[in-house]
Amino acid sequence: MQLFSAIQGAITHEDFEGRKGTIEAGDLQWMTAGRGIVHSEMPAAQGTQKGLQLWINLSSKHKM
Repeated sequence: MQLFSAIQGAITHEDFEGRKGTIEAGDLQWMTAGRGIVHSEMPAAQGTQKGLQLWINLSSKHKM
């Protein structure tokens, strides 16, 4: 599982199934990874962008 929070500025998130959005300062994105979907996070504008990303290894019964 991945948690991402924008602290300053904004980050654009996109995956290759067509989902896209912008994570603004104070927003939180929660995503379960490991299902073969490729994604990216890129700065949404010029200037300083700061974020915090945490990866949590779920127990086997909560994966997939």
